Amino acid sequence: MAWKRNYTKFTAAEAEAISGIGVDRQRDLRRHGYLPALEGGHARFDVSGLAIMTAAAALSEVGIPPSVSWPLAKSCGTLITMRLLNARRGVADPQGLLNEDLIKSTADAKDIRWAVASAQGDKVTWVRSAEELVGHLNAVSVILDLDLLADRLADRTKKVFVTIEPQA
Repeated sequence: MAWKRNYTKFTAAEAEAISGIGVDRQRDLRRHGYLPALEGGHARFDVSGLAIMTAAAALSEVGIPPSVSWPLAKSCGTLITMRLLNARRGVADPQGLLNEDLIKSTADAKDIRWAVASAQGDKVTWVRSAEELVGHLNAVSVILDLDLLADRLADRTKKVFVTIEPQA
């Protein structure tokens, strides 16, 4: 049987509770082009948007400005979303229709654990193992643990991210 995805949309207040980025800050970030335009006069975010916001909030916590943090967060957002949905975290499939990964990826993408960014945010290195990570510690300014961010996002969310339904 064929299936389709129905992505849950989260409000600005829900996004604040999940990501830690306040509604007023979201408004400011939207004005500067970091967040998408309003949908029908209201802010709405899907799991991918929440993943990006969660990564950006983690970067903001250590003092990285939006001009650097948002491009890096966007790069990490797909991998964080892939981790959640392919592990079926936040996925409702009441009829057991899903028999494949929700997000197609290469084997390499599945193995990436950390994003290592330069001080200027102009270079990102994707790291798969702790041994490989050690080699980057001398020149690094920021390390994002994608598994940790996926866990943070899943733990703070009260709703499912996507529901799998029969396709008509």
